[in-house]
Amino acid sequence: MPHYRNMHEGSARVLVVDDEPELAYLLSTALGTAGWQPRIAGDGRRALELARKSADSAR
Repeated sequence: MPHYRNMHEGSARVLVVDDEPELAYLLSTALGTAGWQPRIAGDGRRALELARKSADSAR
């Protein structure tokens, strides 16, 4: 697997949604290493809440 460290220089956010905490943690760790700013949601309801907050703060 290619290594893309600092590809996004911490400027791009990504929302990881998974009901398995271990899998969400592993994915968010890998994304963070690649330069993304991951947020984790354990279900769809929390994902929508975080997405709305993110959209509101971007305005």
